[in-house]
Amino acid sequence: MKASTAQRLVRLYPLRWQLRYGDEFAALLEDHALSFATVVDVVVAACAAYFRVFDIHLSSPRTRGVVLWTAWMMALAGGVSLFETVDDSELARMTQQQPWPHFAWVGLEIGAAIAGAAIALSTAVVLWSMLLEAGSSRRGEIFARLVVPACMGLLLVGWVGAVLFATRGRWGASPWAVAVQRPDFPSTVVRWLTGFVTMLLAVSTEIVGTMRVASALRDSSLQVVRLRVGRFGIAMDPLRIGTATIPVLASGTLVMFACVVAWGFSAGIRTAAFDARTGAMGLTALTSWLMSVILIGVPAALMIQVSLHTTDTPRLS
Repeated sequence: MKASTAQRLVRLYPLRWQLRYGDEFAALLEDHALSFATVVDVVVAACAAYFRVFDIHLSSPRTRGVVLWTAWMMALAGGVSLFETVDDSELARMTQQQPWPHFAWVGLEIGAAIAGAAIALSTAVVLWSMLLEAGSSRRGEIFARLVVPACMGLLLVGWVGAVLFATRGRWGASPWAVAVQRPDFPSTVVRWLTGFVTMLLAVSTEIVGTMRVASALRDSSLQVVRLRVGRFGIAMDPLRIGTATIPVLASGTLVMFACVVAWGFSAGIRTAAFDARTGAMGLTALTSWLMSVILIGVPAALMIQVSLHTTDTPRLS
């Protein structure tokens, strides 16, 4: 193949790998004819190289926690987006009436409940530990980082509430309904403007909140939380409890991914119902479904990777 093509393929690998093996690998590629099988082999090997780099960073429990928290927020965004896309549409009625889409949707809800319970348990203990550390050590920066996403969430709720009040409960500024025509809805311009503001606030809250919580998690010592009920005392190690919930979280998210894919194909992604513009900001339901598949599938892969590198076991004392 051409030298320029070989260099493009080499750039698919991590930078450190390129610096160490790039020239030798490029020369090897130039001796081979360009084919679909060769490109696939190179892409697969590049992905494996990135995973090996990722494995090195997973040795830190806090890094694992940051990765899991970020992955869960992505999966949560994908699940919420799909629910809002399907809610009160032809797809919702189809899901209720047809057995296979109904079973897949129930499986999605079960997977979300399992993953949500796992992340809620670990988050509660970790958050408790961080707040205790911030209070006892007078570390105001931890409080500040945790307050930011809460304030942004309140701002989002306040905005939606204000729009509902202004429209007398007829319009909730939903980005998923901007392209829906209903007699009781406000004008198209109002729907798109308010929906855009809601989407901007929601995405900002998701991204900034994830970053601030991850930053607080990295800089906290995560001390053992001690709880006493009467004569009984329980010492809860946030890192070990978080480690214990990783397989459950990964399993629940994997179930979510499988059920989202199964729901789409069983509901018939080529039907007219998937052409309806019920996705965020006027996207079609098919596009919204594909985005949810990615937003849930990528976190599921990350969580499985983290789970495979978790060898510690939790202990409560």
